[in-house]
Amino acid sequence: MQHRLGAGAIALACLATCLPQTAQAQSPESASAVQAASSVMVRGTLIDQQSEVAISGAQVTVYRNGVRAGSAVTDKNGAFGVAVPGSGSYYVAIDAHGYQSARSSDVLAPAGQQSISFSLAIVRAASGQGTREIGSVATSSVAALQTSATVTRDLSTTTAASENYPRVGEALTGMPGLNAANGSASVGDDFYINIRGLGQSETQTLLDGHPIGPIGVEPGATGGFDYEDSPMFALKGVQVTYGAGALGLYGTDSTGGTINLETIDPTATPQGSITQRFGTFGESQTGITTTGTVGKLGYALVHGRQTSYGLFANGEQLQNGDFPLNGNLAPATYQKWTLPVSGDTSLSNDLVKLRYAFSSVSTLTLTGYDANTIEDKTGTGNNYNPYAYNLYQIQHSKTLQGSCPAGDVQVTTGAPTTSCYTDAQYAQALTGPSTSEGWQGIGNQDYHARFTTQAGSNSIVVDGFVDNYGFQYNRNLSTPGSTTGPFYQDLYRTTGLLVSDDISMRNNEFGFGYYLQHQHFGGTTYSAPYTVGGVQGGGVLVPLTNETQNENSFFIRDEFTPAHNLSLITNAWYKHDDATNSTSFDPRASLIFRPTSNDVVRLTGGKSTGEPDPGLAAGNLTAPTTLNSTFCGTVGSAGSTTCTGTGKALAIGTIGNSALSPVQASDYEIAYGHRFTGDTQIQLDYYNTHETNTLFTSNVPASTLPGAVPTSDLVSICTRLGCPAGYNPSDLLPYLTLSQAVNVGTELARGFELSGRYRVNRHLFFDGSYNIQSSAQYDIPTSLLVSNPYIINGGQIEGIPLHEGSLSVDETIGGFEARLDGHYIGSNNIYDAPAFTYFDLGLNQQIGKRTTFNIGVRNLFNNNSGLFDETGLGMYIPENGYAPQYANAFAEGAKLRVMTPASISFAVTERF
Repeated sequence: MQHRLGAGAIALACLATCLPQTAQAQSPESASAVQAASSVMVRGTLIDQQSEVAISGAQVTVYRNGVRAGSAVTDKNGAFGVAVPGSGSYYVAIDAHGYQSARSSDVLAPAGQQSISFSLAIVRAASGQGTREIGSVATSSVAALQTSATVTRDLSTTTAASENYPRVGEALTGMPGLNAANGSASVGDDFYINIRGLGQSETQTLLDGHPIGPIGVEPGATGGFDYEDSPMFALKGVQVTYGAGALGLYGTDSTGGTINLETIDPTATPQGSITQRFGTFGESQTGITTTGTVGKLGYALVHGRQTSYGLFANGEQLQNGDFPLNGNLAPATYQKWTLPVSGDTSLSNDLVKLRYAFSSVSTLTLTGYDANTIEDKTGTGNNYNPYAYNLYQIQHSKTLQGSCPAGDVQVTTGAPTTSCYTDAQYAQALTGPSTSEGWQGIGNQDYHARFTTQAGSNSIVVDGFVDNYGFQYNRNLSTPGSTTGPFYQDLYRTTGLLVSDDISMRNNEFGFGYYLQHQHFGGTTYSAPYTVGGVQGGGVLVPLTNETQNENSFFIRDEFTPAHNLSLITNAWYKHDDATNSTSFDPRASLIFRPTSNDVVRLTGGKSTGEPDPGLAAGNLTAPTTLNSTFCGTVGSAGSTTCTGTGKALAIGTIGNSALSPVQASDYEIAYGHRFTGDTQIQLDYYNTHETNTLFTSNVPASTLPGAVPTSDLVSICTRLGCPAGYNPSDLLPYLTLSQAVNVGTELARGFELSGRYRVNRHLFFDGSYNIQSSAQYDIPTSLLVSNPYIINGGQIEGIPLHEGSLSVDETIGGFEARLDGHYIGSNNIYDAPAFTYFDLGLNQQIGKRTTFNIGVRNLFNNNSGLFDETGLGMYIPENGYAPQYANAFAEGAKLRVMTPASISFAVTERF
């Protein structure tokens, strides 16, 4: 996964989309004159991509064969019209205050054609200087149909980088409805995301529109793309699409939505930049980009690399929080738990994009993308066992008293010396950090080819990609001095082929096509060594069962505009998946009505089908790397009545479930947007997503699955447990359990999202959002609640805050810009912390036309921050009452997790 693709350039974000179609909007009076037979009337409408409110007062410049041919200003309905001479290839450039400058795709007007029409959606600038940037979207037809039937929001990677965000993942969670699925102060640690409280495997990550990483739904908080590997060097922006249904050009199914990482594009003129950044925690970043066009060949090249030593500079640290309860405090043991601590991380990113124009209407784009991260986990398992936690544990668990006074603990302090510790003394001795040795790496390599052409009213796309995603996890030194920690390597290879045709007709744009998708999963896992009776076993790499998933899809899509203020947009997919041998019809449709030039109402509904991860159906038993040899007193008593009751069973591995069904979801949304003036506007959205056949992990008695545990495995388990001579391994069956995925229950996600912008003047504006997200599960049987104490029927899902909000202020004075982003996270958050706020700051000073200095600060006021997560001090997590043994006042589930302390970086960018 270490292959490198190349180096290169800056690209400028733009989300304009171009639809060649018969004109629907009335042109302004200034362009209503009768045109000569040899001229072409270029008409169009311009809307805000997020709210779909019309944009008035925007400057539209029309280019014919690359030469400026005329201009106009959009009217109150966002309409424009420009009469230009003759046939040829046309595009329009948009400049609207408060929005990113944009350039449309090219549209061919053959000889004799009298008019062409553009439908354009542009993105609000995330900074006061956003309108200075201009770029072009990929030349693909009906690009608006990819998103118009959905609610979308955009993340500016330029703004995120200026506030010292090293990766896309952390920046995304500041957007409404996007939640981190894990919380950690560690720099560069694992990072998963879910949308609106639905699982992260129900949120699909895309790269330039096609799926990457794991595909398939998994139970609970497992699976999904790890945003630890999400650099920003090669990206012009990130588009988040909300809702259930077949989304985007490829018809990706997801319950919560999709996150599309958009790579930079070639530019018409040569441009480039070099950025160097230094900061706290040993941060260093270098980014080099270049874009341009030479003749018919456009190019975009990027190389970036960033490193950090994390929260702890390289050194040694006593891990006294790792001492076993009632353990050995001898000097030799102390030495064993003194570990070299490091949080070293390295993240690299490369992009090569070449676009060749065979003609004004036919292009071939080839893209190679590479992202790799390597992380030393020794300094990222930054747990801390506080005194209160240790005191509670020793008071409830001590067993060693020996010759010490009653109530004291006898502890080895040096062979053969022992000492007597009071509870308080022992708790203090064990207070401290607790980590583990190991490392992990993630790699994502993607190769993408897209050919587009226009033939009369037909816009044709042929598109293919190959995506390789790998995750390697190594904890072979997780216990100091041993090699029993887990190791595994997951490898995903996804390929796809798309053929589509979109046709311009009088009142609508109609498209149809076919998409084929295949994913292969494989890898290896480490069987940890064990010794029984002086004989060692395990300690070998075991190949994982290869799994595949194939999906065939046929689709139609349509944008019907019976009137200038009314549109009906549909995107419907008919799919067959061979993993579950199931067929589904997944539509999504939006009715968009603009009662006035300043208002828009959208009604949206959709349905999605989420196929289970193919590995969940595999019938082979996957045994754990270690077994608890004292699960029931002694093995000799396994056949007696003393080995019964709650907590007496031994989990021996995972078994597949061939009867799994797809997870299904339907949703509807009602959105209203209002523009006050310019880019000052507000949007309110209500959503309701109902998921059925939800996946959970259930502990199933092995005795209820005849043949699931082969006799050879029973013998092996018995050997590892040290069964006495003459013991029948089959007698273990009543006391063994298997983990299995099951379809059961439902999930309901509902909420309100309020967002908007208030522009004070040309130099100062405020962005804000507030969302209420209610996410709950229902109809979960008692048998599952017993082993899942934090699942409560009808209760808010653990880790999903009910309330979130943000408020940003951006001011530009000449070449200086300051932006402050404040975020509010309510209680029941992934940190198990009370509700808190945090702030990020970006300061930019432009010197001349080429040089920009930046100061970025994350978590400006050190809110909810620290170097260690403190075990047992998190907020109490409500339990369902069916699992009393999980009383969690000081359990791992109540660990107080913290954010990274305030970090500051300094950067300089030189453009050329």
